[in-house]
Amino acid sequence: MRILFITEFLPWPTNTGGRIRTFHLLRQAAYRHEVVLVTQASPDNTAGYELIQKIAARLYTIPLKERHHAAQALDTAISLNRALPYISVFRHYSRKISYLIKELTRREHFDILHLDHLDSSLYVNDICSPILTYLDEHNYETSLLQSL
Repeated sequence: MRILFITEFLPWPTNTGGRIRTFHLLRQAAYRHEVVLVTQASPDNTAGYELIQKIAARLYTIPLKERHHAAQALDTAISLNRALPYISVFRHYSRKISYLIKELTRREHFDILHLDHLDSSLYVNDICSPILTYLDEHNYETSLLQSL
């Protein structure tokens, strides 16, 4: 199968529970399937790039931008008018990733879309062709959002 795997961050180094889980899911999927990973990454994470490129069939990264406290505060204030919470959802959104996903799904066929964590679910509307979609939640945010 061809899997489009979208995650908020490059899952390396494996220094958090979420990255450990994502890394191993990605690695296991890539053993038997063609996995295309779309993510954000710090440009200085060369060890992560090299390792993930050995695992995934293709790796597309958008540079992770530094978020200053003033910009985060402004984004948080603006999010008060949104239906979904900023901290759980919009904090890691990238227009560049959105565009990349639109282009990939316009040009190529994927059997499964794997959305890793709630942040990645924002990109579901960028999919240009019908695709089986799997949202993998591995934190408590799912229960928090259900309570809204």
